[in-house]
Amino acid sequence: DTDSPRSIGAAGFYTASDNQPYKVEIYRKLTGSTPDSGTRIDKCTTYGTVEHSGYHTITLSDSIAVAAGETFSVVVTFYAEDGNTVYVPIEGASDPFGSRYSSKSGQSYVYSEGKWMDNTSSKLGNNRRNMNNVCLKALASTITDAEYEEQEESLSSASATPIPESPTATPAASDSSETTSPASTPAASDSSGATCPSPVSTSTPRISAVPAPSGTPTSRVTVSPSST
Repeated sequence: DTDSPRSIGAAGFYTASDNQPYKVEIYRKLTGSTPDSGTRIDKCTTYGTVEHSGYHTITLSDSIAVAAGETFSVVVTFYAEDGNTVYVPIEGASDPFGSRYSSKSGQSYVYSEGKWMDNTSSKLGNNRRNMNNVCLKALASTITDAEYEEQEESLSSASATPIPESPTATPAASDSSETTSPASTPAASDSSGATCPSPVSTSTPRISAVPAPSGTPTSRVTVSPSST
C-alpha cells in the first residue's frame, strides 16, 4: 500500500566477511541522480560491526517517517579492515529454471573510485557490467497521516534550534539489534526466495569527512525506491 506514509526503522543487507564494520544512513526527498542528493537524517545514522557473514537486520538508532510517494535512499558504507577491499553482495543473473532478477536505472548504486555508479552501468576496475540490484532493503511500517504530520512538526522545531557541535564525538555502535542467518538466506531485495550470489569487490576510494569506526571506507551501496 503506497497510499500511506511509512516509518523506516531498520535496514536489511548482506555481508560477505566476518567482523564487517558498517554505517547506515537515510536520505529523504532526493533532488538529483545520486542517492545522497537529498537531506540526510542524522538521527537515523547507525554504526556497528556484524560478527559473522550472512544476512543482517539492523535497527536504526532512530526511526524516520516518509510520505507516500516520497523518494528516499538507504546508504550503507562498508569499511575495510585491511584498508583495501570490501565485498558488496549483488543479485546475480536470472536462472531460467528458478529465480528471476531484474533492475532498472536509478534503483541501486555502488560508490567506488570516488563516485557513484548506477548498477545498470557500473565500471569496477577495467570491467563495465550491467549488474542487478544491491542486496539492501529498507524495512518500514505503515503509520497514519496524523503521526506523519506530528513527526514533520517535530523535525521543523528541531531544525530551528541550534545544536552545539561536539568536536570529538563518535556515534555509538550497537550490535544488540542485529540478527544474522546463514548466507543462504533469501536476498534482501527479492521476495521470491532467491539467494544472493557471490559478491563483487571494490577498490578503495577516498571519502572525506566520514567518521569511520575503524579502517578506511571503501564502498557505499544504496537502494533508492521511488516511493514508499
